Amino acid sequence: MHPNNIHQEDYPFNELIKAHPPLSKFTVQFQDKPSINFNDPLALKALNNALLVHYYGITPIEYPHGYLLAPVPSRVDYIHHIADEVKAGAKGLDIGCGATAIYSLLGASCYNFNMIGSEVSEKSYAFAKANTKTVPSIDIRLQSDRGSIFKNIIQKGEYLDFTICNPPFFSSEQEAMKAFQRKAKNLGGDKKHNFSGTADELWCNGGEALFIKRMIKESIDYKTQVGLFSTLVSQKGHIARLEKLLTKKQANHYVKSSKIGSKVVHYLFWKFR
Repeated sequence: MHPNNIHQEDYPFNELIKAHPPLSKFTVQFQDKPSINFNDPLALKALNNALLVHYYGITPIEYPHGYLLAPVPSRVDYIHHIADEVKAGAKGLDIGCGATAIYSLLGASCYNFNMIGSEVSEKSYAFAKANTKTVPSIDIRLQSDRGSIFKNIIQKGEYLDFTICNPPFFSSEQEAMKAFQRKAKNLGGDKKHNFSGTADELWCNGGEALFIKRMIKESIDYKTQVGLFSTLVSQKGHIARLEKLLTKKQANHYVKSSKIGSKVVHYLFWKFR
């Protein structure tokens, strides 16, 4: 994890329950320590809200049923890496902010970032607007064109210090389901009932690699309006091809990585000057 990520030790459940009492009914003893069933969506929602309240002063947010449950420790890790590259109070765009707008909320809380969250799903857009309504430095915008990423979102004459993105990982629903079933099996959970995430969140034609390639190509048109583009890359095998494309497009680029739990995640950065 990033050195500034405060979630590198066991969760202090007693303190978290004080901050967010609903967590108490999901707390169990595991190997003589308090924990939760990490395969239970309701428990995960309670834990996430407890973390947001206790560490970041963020009002509990609403997680729509069946939508992706974004873990706070991994999301704030990306924000810390962004903060290494820009100044506090910078203006950024979260592409595909989701119903929780979690990156925007954490960016505003941790570094006073002024955030724009874009969302293609009208339902996610409505939830994101509601979840951020008390934070004036966050502006949620609806993407009216599913074929565009920056177009219609970055306005004429508007300048952004950075963009962030957690792209859809999978190329199809079937691929997403297989990956989830493997994860559920490893956690000893119920493969039938705990699948979370919608089509817009988890998969798109061509999967992660093609989505990021589209983003890189479209970013050229906004190179004078954005200081630093970035995206999370979940599969290391995609990075070489993406860097090859960035070199071809004459963009300066670099990669940073973090180990979060047992998984290594990668962040790809690029700029045109």
